[in-house]
Amino acid sequence: MAKQGRGSEQVMIRLPDGMRDRIRVAAEKHGRSMNAEIVAALEVHFPEPFSFGKRVADLLVLARGLKQLPTTASVDALIQELETTIEGIAHGQAPELGEEVRSQIDEALHEWRMHKASDYSARVYKWMDDAGEKWEDHLPQSPDEEGRE
Repeated sequence: MAKQGRGSEQVMIRLPDGMRDRIRVAAEKHGRSMNAEIVAALEVHFPEPFSFGKRVADLLVLARGLKQLPTTASVDALIQELETTIEGIAHGQAPELGEEVRSQIDEALHEWRMHKASDYSARVYKWMDDAGEKWEDHLPQSPDEEGRE
């Protein structure tokens, strides 16, 4: 039976022979109490639940940040896979998540796309500023102008 102590629930458990010593050694190695070591180990196997929508929004922020870095093929592939997965979830390809979660993800995806478009526009304007008047030389000619040459 669990009891309260120090604002946390206390549980008495039986440990197999030698496990207490292994926990003590690990706790010393990590500079924490045996209790903290046990809790850290339990957190690995029983993590606190998170909001799926918030998690996806955080991943989209991470993807946006990665796009600002000099990229490699593996980073590009990771970003593409994240985008594909999140878009699939937003469009109902993971029905077990339910409508509320899908809606949260769709909203996060929309916000991310708005930032992506804004980031692209900022890069284009920066390129235009850096290029000065020369950028106009790189624009395709309109059909009317092509006939005049």
